[in-house]
Amino acid sequence: MRIILSELGEYVKKEIDNKVFEFLKENTFNNVDILLSNREILRLDFDSLYQKIKVRKRGGYCFELNELFYRLQIKDGQDIQRVLARVTYGESSENKPRTHQMSIINIMGGLYLVDVGFGPYAPTCSIPLNGEVVEDFYQKKFIVRKGKNDTFQLGVLKDEGFFSLYEFDLNQYRQPDFELANYYTNTHNDSKFTNNLLMAQFSDKKISFFNNLVFSVIENGEREDRNIDSAEDFFKVLSRSFTLKLSREECLKLFRIVKNQNRHG
Repeated sequence: MRIILSELGEYVKKEIDNKVFEFLKENTFNNVDILLSNREILRLDFDSLYQKIKVRKRGGYCFELNELFYRLQIKDGQDIQRVLARVTYGESSENKPRTHQMSIINIMGGLYLVDVGFGPYAPTCSIPLNGEVVEDFYQKKFIVRKGKNDTFQLGVLKDEGFFSLYEFDLNQYRQPDFELANYYTNTHNDSKFTNNLLMAQFSDKKISFFNNLVFSVIENGEREDRNIDSAEDFFKVLSRSFTLKLSREECLKLFRIVKNQNRHG
């Protein structure tokens, strides 16, 4: 089913989609400060987020990037709400905690998902909640499917079919809910953000990302991976491919941390 928007609605949706894509290109998804600070709790108030992400160019992860995007849209007068999701990656959501934040925005009566904090898998445009398949700026096909018990699933359509990314609902979540989820994700030993380096950078034509010390680039639907074996190479790749601002000393320290984690992982 396709949502039929008025000319004004189409303009608003296009404006939102451009905001999403520009935000993704300007800000690096990453958990660097979790690793460098040995799990210091990341602050979610607007001033701290704006200073970190926009002024200091440190980027952030879902609770930071989506929270800042949400706050900026509120300032612009958008009808938008925050929600929490269970990340599934093709698995059942039954035993998954709510460890992901994103937003639902109302565009002329239609509800759309917007997510600027899901690493290299984030959709670069808004996705309607009515089951319509949407292609983002990289021609990836996304769809939100209705599930059981008033839940929804965001997924991508691959050659082999639907692949779920996460499950969410439209409950009214409050600030303590996000702070608790952020605390778990920021500190718990079972959180992938405390034990792995995760980074992603969007540009006009490609997505660059790190999973620990494997550097990957997706361009024109093709993916290329390579291992980063030295601290100097790590610094060069970060400087060239990411908008994240790190000093050489921080890069060398980060490389040692990730190298050590991989050795004992």
